[in-house]
Amino acid sequence: MNAARAIICLALIYCACSKPRVAPAAAAAPPMRSPQNEWAVVPSAARPVTWSTAVAGPKRSDLDQALAKPLEYPWHMFDRKTNERHEARTCGDLLALHESCYPMDVPGDGGAPTELFENDWSIYADYVVACRITVAIQNAKPARVDYLGAFPLDNARLREIPAGVIPTPSDEEEKQLKAASAKGVSWKVWDRHIHVTKTTGRGVTVESPDTYSFLSVYGRADFNGDGIEDLLLWRDGRGQEGTWNSTAGFVLTRLSARGRVEILKVIE
Repeated sequence: MNAARAIICLALIYCACSKPRVAPAAAAAPPMRSPQNEWAVVPSAARPVTWSTAVAGPKRSDLDQALAKPLEYPWHMFDRKTNERHEARTCGDLLALHESCYPMDVPGDGGAPTELFENDWSIYADYVVACRITVAIQNAKPARVDYLGAFPLDNARLREIPAGVIPTPSDEEEKQLKAASAKGVSWKVWDRHIHVTKTTGRGVTVESPDTYSFLSVYGRADFNGDGIEDLLLWRDGRGQEGTWNSTAGFVLTRLSARGRVEILKVIE
């Protein structure tokens, strides 16, 4: 009996040793992607539209109602064509007025309206840009893919942000900056002295010997319908000398993982 058991055991050992070895199961291979998608963040669900508290409260209903929110400073608007007077108390009021309307200062004593001071014009321009940015975010769609990543506003980002974001009072320089951006020239390449001087929860201050700017991310979404997430950057800039001021919103995007940051649209 013991001999029989020994024979059976030897036979089993022989069979086990004679079987070909099988490699352990390999981990499931990731889906094939082209090189341009190598770093893409592709979630299973759409990337939602997001916005800064500078635009609206955290709920979608807050964003939808943002145009009806009372402005901190209502504006006395006058129509150059009809001489009619309008009160703009909300973003909706401002945007509904014809382009022939412009703000004027109305004295409290009932005197004749007067032209705004330059500083007041700058404040008015800030309001108009902010209102138009709100509309852009309201109309934006969720994105399917993101090539921009976290995109913190730091010195490294100045090597990516296009030169066209640079503030300037010169129409000629603005054309040059736009042309440079189209060729891939960044802010840092155009102005090697630019650097971040202050960072807060709202945004960053960047300065060079010639310019001073405040940058803040106001929203992220698909702003042009191509499925790729874009970033809406607020830029308030001025010169280190002089009194000029320039406020604008810039829709930035990256069309592939290895692509450069581009300006899709300027909101003024």
